[in-house]
Amino acid sequence: MRPPRKRIASARSGGLGASLQTKILQNLAIAKSGEAQLRLHKAAALLEHAVENVKQGHPEYSRVEIAGDFRTGCELISDLAIFAQGKAPAEPGASSLKLTVSDKKHYGATLKLVASASEENIHETLGLPFIEPELREGRDEIKLAAKYKLPELVRDEDLRGFLHSHTDVSDGTETLVTMAEATQKRGFEYYGVADHSQLAHYAGGLSLDEIGAQHREADRLNRRYGSSFRILKGIESDILADGSLDYPDAILEEFDFVVASVHSRFKMTRKEQTDRHLKAIGNPHTTIIGHMTGRQLQRRPGYEIDIDKVLKACKERGRRRDQRASVAARS
Repeated sequence: MRPPRKRIASARSGGLGASLQTKILQNLAIAKSGEAQLRLHKAAALLEHAVENVKQGHPEYSRVEIAGDFRTGCELISDLAIFAQGKAPAEPGASSLKLTVSDKKHYGATLKLVASASEENIHETLGLPFIEPELREGRDEIKLAAKYKLPELVRDEDLRGFLHSHTDVSDGTETLVTMAEATQKRGFEYYGVADHSQLAHYAGGLSLDEIGAQHREADRLNRRYGSSFRILKGIESDILADGSLDYPDAILEEFDFVVASVHSRFKMTRKEQTDRHLKAIGNPHTTIIGHMTGRQLQRRPGYEIDIDKVLKACKERGRRRDQRASVAARS
């Protein structure tokens, strides 16, 4: 006897609820939007390799530079492009990399009527100071440039060290000493280790014994480095649903810095998620808020949160900290 239709329909739909359907559709949309796009670091490796190949294959080109949206510092790169200065046209190819060759006179503008040998000259012709590629987002950069109020970019040479990185004690791949020495070799002044905390058992979060062992190793290495380099002892502490952190104050105060991050309960309401962060910011041991929106490029959309409110709270917290430091310095 054939079973009732109602029971069949119920069985078919029961295993695919509304929440799961929404998640599947979100992931499909993310995957589709990321087609033919590369993350910034992967695009950098490909483009740097391509530049070297073009230079070797065309020694007659006097300039070979990376172009396209990579220069604007976008998180995802879809336009893999290289500009070269020379007389010969670029050879057509089947790859997704675009090579454009221009003569010296038109190098800065390529096919524009306001021809120039450089981008700086183009801006000068238009009566504007040079607008860095990273600032060209179609917002107010032209108005700001006309008023000579463009913000100053943070450059590689401005960086003094790294914070919020993991070692093989949690879910990293290298030891503390390997990470520290690689950082020192690159000319930086400090390396801040911030492995996962105890609640992140899925990522090898640190137990109290592991924290003590890591701190002793950091102290030993710091004695060896002397004043030339320093390991800063940090932790990425989970923000719980109520906004508290997953270590007691007595443990948190042992660290040089604390990165407070959300790793669970992404479906809280906008207000709940915002309040959760605000309480974590109010914790006197919190130094940094990690990945504030919870977004993962090409993998997961961010959760709902009032970003402006969170940033204002961070600014106010920093202001109060600076005031206390100023008072302490005078006393």
